[in-house]
Formats: sequence, C-alpha cells, structure tokens
Amino acid sequence: MAQYDQTKWFGVKPTVRTARTSAAKVAIGLASTEIVDAEDARTSILLRNTSAVDVYLNFGGAATTDDMTLEPGDVVFCDDYTGAINGIVAAGAGEIRVIEV
Repeated sequence: MAQYDQTKWFGVKPTVRTARTSAAKVAIGLASTEIVDAEDARTSILLRNTSAVDVYLNFGGAATTDDMTLEPGDVVFCDDYTGAINGIVAAGAGEIRVIEV
C-alpha cells in the first residue's frame, strides 16, 4: 500500500498555519445549503460527510438530490477548485466537515 502524501494532494503539507479553516462543520438540510462560497485564494478543499445520511453536492450551483452523492463517511477532495459548493439531503439532517487550504 502506498503511503498517503499530503504534499501531493494539498500542494503544501496542511498544518495549523496553512489550513484556512480547521475542519469547519456545516449543517445540511432539506434546502440547498452553501457549504463554501467561491474563493479565488483556495488551492485545495476536502469535504467529509460526518452524518448518517447521504449528502448531495453541486459544484457551482444550487444542490438537488440528482447531484453527486456523498455517502456517510465518504470524502471528496478537490485540487484547484475555487467555486462555490452547495449541499442538500433528501431526508433528515446532514453534516459536512470542510478543510480548505
């Protein structure tokens, strides 16, 4: 198994000094919710679904339940994406943890 290389994925090794947020929590509901806004200075972003329900993600627009599914415990990493990210759940309440570099 290959060793995880944070520098490869984040461009810099994430530390308290380089991370722009420290695993911020975002509550996701039945209406499209902005997880992060557009940010030109962002170099990388990591999103993790810490809830017990699927969260649907839309990169750039309002989220619907037809968008990309992030199942409980799943992680999505985006390198060089600077646009807004929105989420929604089909039922219940969701939570996304976000780290931006």
